[in-house]
Amino acid sequence: MYKNHSHWFYNEYSETKGYFEKDATYVMGSNIYLKKIKDLREKIRHPRGWFIPKTAKKEIKNIPRSPIEHISNLVNRFNFEGRLLIYKNGIVTKYFDKSKFWMAMDSKWNLSDQIKILKKIYPDFILNDGETNGYFYYSYKYIPGEEFGRWKHDKTAKDQNEMYKKIVTFLKKEYEKFLPYCKKVYQISDIIIDENRNLHLIDREEFVLVKDKNLLEFFYNNIENIIDFISMQIEFKQLGKKEEIYIKTHNNKNETKIYKF
Repeated sequence: MYKNHSHWFYNEYSETKGYFEKDATYVMGSNIYLKKIKDLREKIRHPRGWFIPKTAKKEIKNIPRSPIEHISNLVNRFNFEGRLLIYKNGIVTKYFDKSKFWMAMDSKWNLSDQIKILKKIYPDFILNDGETNGYFYYSYKYIPGEEFGRWKHDKTAKDQNEMYKKIVTFLKKEYEKFLPYCKKVYQISDIIIDENRNLHLIDREEFVLVKDKNLLEFFYNNIENIIDFISMQIEFKQLGKKEEIYIKTHNNKNETKIYKF
């Protein structure tokens, strides 16, 4: 069968490349057909990756054949935690369930508003966007590449050092580009390294408006240490009429810390 060899991928349960088949529709989520794994937080779950659904054939007919078509109910069939990615022939369409996605709680505006802001910051990134009664969505070009953790496996210590410095510089520039907004979660796995060693930021829609300068400064300074964290994220907590904002870090030793501002 013909393979689209310009578009390859890695899944977290496999150390070998996979290749998207031309004209085939893939979804990204927890694949219930594969053996369960233990993730970085020691939680047992099904592995997450690209796959062609083996069930729900009627629903598959409604998966996008182009960036402007809509999905039906695959979010309810598989574990996508409120968001679903569809790949077909080099285009990824990302769907967000309005009733489940975190932005419904954490944001003062909806995802549609955030996409408008995102289009101003990255005018060439979003190919198409819109919403249905149940979902917000947007489409972008798929970028073949690797996360730093996988990329470094066959690289020299010098190469790894140089790439890490490049990632830190890249993230700081992205941070400055976003101001007065801030990416909600910073983690090194959000950086994709392509075959030419160019860097690309994923999950760009996850950002919030932050007015606390101390919090912003903490984020900026800790970008230097991003390799030590599984994640570093902004969280909110409503205390009566008052909203509390804090940063939660989860490091590679499986330790969680809370920083209040």
